[in-house]
Amino acid sequence: ATSTMYYGAPSKRGVPTDIASALHAHASEALSPDDADGAAGDFAETQRLRDAATTSANEGSEDVEAFAEYYRALRALESRIPISEGAGHARVEFEWFDVGRGVKAAPGTIASRDAEYEKCAVLYNYAAALSRRGAREANAGRSDEGIKRACAAFQQSAGAFEMLADVSERKLGQFAASADVGRDFCETMIKLHLGQAQECFYEKAKAKKSSHAIVSKLAQQARVYYEDALEGAGKLVGYLDEDLTQYLNFKRAYVGAEAFRLAGKIVLDADETNVGPAVARLRQARDLLAQTIRDARVVSSDAELERTKKFLDEVIAPELKAVERDNECVYMERVPKFEDLPALAAANMVKPIQPPAEHLSPVDVKLFQSIVPDSGAKALSRYTEMVDELIRNETDTLAMASDEARVALREMELPETLIALSTPVPLGGDLEERVGAFRSSGGAGALSASLSRVDELNRQCSNIVQTIRETLDTEAAEDAASRAVHGEGAWRREASSSKNREMMQVLKRYEVDLEVATKSDTQLKERLEGAGGVLEVLSEENIKNNAPTLTQPLALLEDDASVASEMQATLEDLEAIGNERAGIEELMRKTKSEDNILTKLMAQSGESLDALFKEEMKKYDQSKDGVMLNISKQADALSRLRTLHEKFVTIYDIEALRRDVESHEHSVRHALSIVGDLRSGMEQGVRFYSGFLDAARRTLTDVQEYASARRLEKEAIAEELRVQKARADERAAQMATQMNQMHFHQPPPPPQQYYHPSAPAYPSPAYGAQTPPPHWQNQPGRYANWENQS
Repeated sequence: ATSTMYYGAPSKRGVPTDIASALHAHASEALSPDDADGAAGDFAETQRLRDAATTSANEGSEDVEAFAEYYRALRALESRIPISEGAGHARVEFEWFDVGRGVKAAPGTIASRDAEYEKCAVLYNYAAALSRRGAREANAGRSDEGIKRACAAFQQSAGAFEMLADVSERKLGQFAASADVGRDFCETMIKLHLGQAQECFYEKAKAKKSSHAIVSKLAQQARVYYEDALEGAGKLVGYLDEDLTQYLNFKRAYVGAEAFRLAGKIVLDADETNVGPAVARLRQARDLLAQTIRDARVVSSDAELERTKKFLDEVIAPELKAVERDNECVYMERVPKFEDLPALAAANMVKPIQPPAEHLSPVDVKLFQSIVPDSGAKALSRYTEMVDELIRNETDTLAMASDEARVALREMELPETLIALSTPVPLGGDLEERVGAFRSSGGAGALSASLSRVDELNRQCSNIVQTIRETLDTEAAEDAASRAVHGEGAWRREASSSKNREMMQVLKRYEVDLEVATKSDTQLKERLEGAGGVLEVLSEENIKNNAPTLTQPLALLEDDASVASEMQATLEDLEAIGNERAGIEELMRKTKSEDNILTKLMAQSGESLDALFKEEMKKYDQSKDGVMLNISKQADALSRLRTLHEKFVTIYDIEALRRDVESHEHSVRHALSIVGDLRSGMEQGVRFYSGFLDAARRTLTDVQEYASARRLEKEAIAEELRVQKARADERAAQMATQMNQMHFHQPPPPPQQYYHPSAPAYPSPAYGAQTPPPHWQNQPGRYANWENQS
């Protein structure tokens, strides 16, 4: 069968009205012009919210929040400025169109000066927006999420219509301005939307190929809801659109026929020879669909009509024909009458879900808070001061009690000493955190890894220094060889030993510093190897095994054995008493937050308020009694605890426990100090080698540039000497006559400056020395010299 279409309730269209001006005029007259001006922003906001709500309604929007915001504002307004025909009330004309489309529906707008009708109209649109949202989700596709959202929206719409029915009946009674906010109309809408929500479950189960029994029960319950909606629509004949009645008829017929059809399949699934009831169920389905089609007063192109016809022609009729043929030819079972068939079982999966209380509650609305008469404001302020003083005094009393208990427990070293009987004493201060940080960073393995990194940096630095040495030595050797070949007189350039003096000095410092750093690395390695036993103290197992506990005496008397358990019970009582205080304070705050006596104050015109205040303050008596009882119970508990503690310290060796705790924490601190010292040394080593590596790389670049320039210079001088020798040989015969004209070549210009000597900039290599003696943390920086250089 073709997919079903779902109904979305139409919106109740509204007519714009100037609510802000009407409210401002009333406030100016009833209160004062200043009060009216002070609330002008609230009036304007109310106007904006109404305009937004009527616009959403007129556009058929699904913007539920627009209606919820305006509804909350109306609820906040009604307690400050009543709107109705009553004396002294504000006059605002509200106009809305009737939702009904029948002959009995109002043809034009319906006007009312009652804010209750305005609220009902807004609440109707709230419910209708949820209805349209559900219809859109359901009609858009058949995905699981879409069906789930549609089902939720339909149930929420039913809940909103249920709330509308209650509000209308309670506030408007039988005098509702239009039937679309009345009980009968709302009940019809509730059943319709529950039917659609139930049908969503039916479609989902059918798509998942659930059992015939499950799908049949879901369809039957949807049929029940649609029949209830049809019954309600019967009370609104002439008001409701006939299309809606036809829609309900088709829905009822379709899901009803499906329930009958599946009921027949359930019979055959149980016993394939029991064909009679199956034939009867299919005939029920056929007759229900056929009768609905005959009664329909819609055009042949109507989607629900086409769906119903298709379901009858393509599903019900062929199945009925096949089952009847099997029965006539094979089984020849008696076909029971419809009235003899058992009633179909139904499974309800939906219910009305009313809007969350906070969604339509004015509790958090900030509008109109300034509209309070002067007398009421002064009286309210006086009462508020009385409440605040009471709460402040009682809260201070509870705080003092908490401080008293805290000090008493600290003096008795509880509950730590009591816990030590069964549980090792944990590390105090920041030791636990520091040990955890050491373990999480890798423990001793991380120190070894750091030392390996230092060794790797040492190797890199050594290779660069060796390369510098080899480069300078190679260049010096080449210069010496050329000088030996051509002679000192002909080889006219500065010797390498003079030219590279500064670079050799830098190299020497590198070699010396690298040697010192290597010794520091060796010292670090030796110290790390020697610290293995100390570092083992920080292992989880050792700390757990070495944690001190309070040892019980070997000979413990029976009376003494119960002291610890009694102390534990008393401590638990004290904790419970302390927890009660939060509840007492919360009770006072809650009582104050719910303490709204403004309406009572306004009713006390010209009368003394003392009696009213005295009566209203009684609501805080429960909190005051709770404070007194709490203080009394704590005093009793502390008295018992002190008595038990005196016995406890005579039974158990508390001093020994203190010594054990101090010794244990001292060993952990010592191990942590060694870890910190080793880690600091390795960090300094890394910083040294990093700086050294940068400086050495720069020097290597300078040295390589120097060697390259010297090589080019050497080749140029050698070439010049060769040319000179060739010319000398050529002119040998003419030497006597041309001696005075001999051409002497000037020596080549000095090479471009290629080295700018500068002191290497990197930290001191002396970072591996042994740590200072105990109390080193009280001495200024152990590596001050290195840090200054870095």
